[in-house]
Parts: sequence; structure tokens; C-alpha cells
Amino acid sequence: CLHRIKSEEDKATVLGEAECRLMDMKVKLWYYLARELKGEDHYQFIRAYSAGLQEWVEALSFYHYLAFDKLIVFEEVEKELIFEDKKAKRKMHKAIDEEKSDKKESTVEKEEGNDNEAAKECDEESPDKGCTGEMLEENDSNLANIMISVTVPQSEYILGLADLTG
Repeated sequence: CLHRIKSEEDKATVLGEAECRLMDMKVKLWYYLARELKGEDHYQFIRAYSAGLQEWVEALSFYHYLAFDKLIVFEEVEKELIFEDKKAKRKMHKAIDEEKSDKKESTVEKEEGNDNEAAKECDEESPDKGCTGEMLEENDSNLANIMISVTVPQSEYILGLADLTG
């Protein structure tokens, strides 16, 4: 659709449509590929999505050139294909909620029996984190699991730009 720009009046409309299409492809296709490749060696499967990646780079760079009057750099292309894994995030939040409810139940049991005053003091100081900060450390390690991406080798970026230039 980017080839349809005939004048400055058309430019905003066509760029808006192109941006919607690129975002739609990113959300519907590239996100699912990133989820599929999670935990796998992306280079083992690069041949399966290489042609599509080159076409994506070509379309993205053409859009970027028309919108900003410069070529898109490699790092920006890479950032376009980094996603938050919504499914993993939901699982993590569910696990955190369950852990919080388990800690609250155990705290209530300890307070009722007055078995351990130190545990009570600890919960009063930091009720959400726990005494040792174990939950915070767990959250940090889980955040890395939430981010997924599609690997963009520099050679595929260059080949995509080469497609753009003809």
C-alpha cells in the first residue's frame, strides 16, 4: 500500500494504513512465531522464516523511510520483534497470587498459636515481600521468562534492505 502515495495529502492516510497493517502482522504473526520459538535455538529454524523476515524488514524499512526520511537501523528492527509473553505473564501473576494467599494463611496460623513472634514482626515490616525477599528475587527471574523475541540476524537485515533497494 505504500506505493500508492501520490502526493503529500495521501501520505498521512497511506502511512496510517501501513502502520496498522505492520502492527497487525507483528501482533498476529511475529508474536506467535516468537512464542513458538521460546526455549528453542532460533538459528536451527531460521531457514523456515528467513524469507518472511526479509520481506518484513523490507516493508518496515520502506515505511520508516517514508515516515521519517531515513533508513531504520538494525537495533530498531530487533526491538520491533521483542514481545511480552502474555501467557507466561498470566501464569506468573497467578502463581504470585497463590503464593501470597498461602503466606497469609500460614501467617494467620502462626499468629493464632503465637508460636513465633519473629515471623509476626517480619510480616509487619514487609507483608508483600516476606522476610528474605525471596518473592522479589523470584519475580526478577520470572521477568526474564516473560520477554520473548524473534531473532533477527544481521545478514537477514541486510538482505531485507537489499530487497528494498532492488
